[in-house]
Amino acid sequence: MWEYSFFSPSLLTKATDNALGGSLGWAKNLIEGLIKIVIFIAYLWLVSLMPDIRRTFEYHGAEHKSIFCYEAGVELTPANAAKYKRFSPALRHELYVRNDSDINPH
Repeated sequence: MWEYSFFSPSLLTKATDNALGGSLGWAKNLIEGLIKIVIFIAYLWLVSLMPDIRRTFEYHGAEHKSIFCYEAGVELTPANAAKYKRFSPALRHELYVRNDSDINPH
């Protein structure tokens, strides 16, 4: 079981911090975050090499373009869809950070 947790970013940064005598301070969080981002991007890149997943990503981009056509009131054709970006404001893929007042207004 320890083999899996050995590669976790938290344990990696903790081991690095201990090896340096605990002098990383706030940089430990930054390093851990960067490791997580690198792992995530590497995962997306590796998964996108699979033909079926690559096709899924292409369809997802096409969905965004079709929403643009719908919102603009134009006919959904390949020529019309090609005029639009893949990033539709209606389909926002952003992380929203909510504080307690957003969830519980009282």
